[in-house]
Amino acid sequence: MKKAYFLLTLICVSFFSCTKKNTDTTNQPKTYIVEGLNDVTLLPNISTAMSFNVQYVGPIQEHVALSLQGLPNGITIDTTQAILSGIPTFYSQIPMINTGVIPGIYHAKLICNGSVTGQKSYDFDIHVLSCAEELSGPYSRCGSVCGSVNSFADNVKADPSSTSRVYFSNFGGKRVSVYADISCDNGSITIPSQSAGGETYLGSGSFSSGYLMISYQVDSAGYTNYCNFSMSR
Repeated sequence: MKKAYFLLTLICVSFFSCTKKNTDTTNQPKTYIVEGLNDVTLLPNISTAMSFNVQYVGPIQEHVALSLQGLPNGITIDTTQAILSGIPTFYSQIPMINTGVIPGIYHAKLICNGSVTGQKSYDFDIHVLSCAEELSGPYSRCGSVCGSVNSFADNVKADPSSTSRVYFSNFGGKRVSVYADISCDNGSITIPSQSAGGETYLGSGSFSSGYLMISYQVDSAGYTNYCNFSMSR
């Protein structure tokens, strides 16, 4: 009889242990991870979206709400285009625009609020560039039309004392250094009249991310030649 009573007690304890509802969620497993979150580079007045995946890893499914913390004044989120919540797995994008932040590196956080597991955060940096910094660097795919078609390479350098001036090291493939003033507001390039290598240069153009087009005139000994070139990274 004692054995039967003991067995009945053991069955009851086991049954209620298996069906007891756990109301403490502080130690629940993390049900998702954020993948593909990288630093963001912003130019003045140009919208750039950070994008990543909120990946389900289980075993509990939950709703996840997203927000950004630590944005400097002058960087705003386009909430009409942002994807700020979902049930993993889902893709998220958060478009940001810089309306006047001083160039530099700013630290921020992606805040994730899970309906079951609570809050977790991911650090990332926002690199705010001037237009001159964005255009700086080597360009390997360049083509010039100036009487004949020529291929060349160039290295553009930002003026350290100006956020809107760059220097071409091999302007139009002519092996001279020429400076240009740029505007992020409309993506324009202006080549002020200047002398280089015994010739006078004057022109204008446009740019977008990693691509430039310039038309210019070069005057030498009373003769004017009209030329143009394009550059891409």
